Amino acid sequence: MSPEITKVEIVPYGFPCSLRNCNPGLFFFKNNLGFKSEYEGDIYVVESGEQFWGGTTKENDRMDLIVQPAIIEINFIEEAEDCIDTQYNPRRPDGKEE
Repeated sequence: MSPEITKVEIVPYGFPCSLRNCNPGLFFFKNNLGFKSEYEGDIYVVESGEQFWGGTTKENDRMDLIVQPAIIEINFIEEAEDCIDTQYNPRRPDGKEE
């Protein structure tokens, strides 16, 4: 049996840092979720796919912004026989399967 995903969350990871010092990956800035690529200057707003500038207009100002690194946490449970069956299995009024 393979595990089932029960919850996926994006959570803070580590300490706030400048965008310059932030490792590639996800980060929070105010109410936005961003993504910093491993390629220099490729930084995006996850929701829209637009380049992330954080209200700045100059590259040095953008890289000095303080962001909160983030990770995706995925929680799993093992399948159990008493779990709700997610497959549709209609039964007739007499209890027999269709």
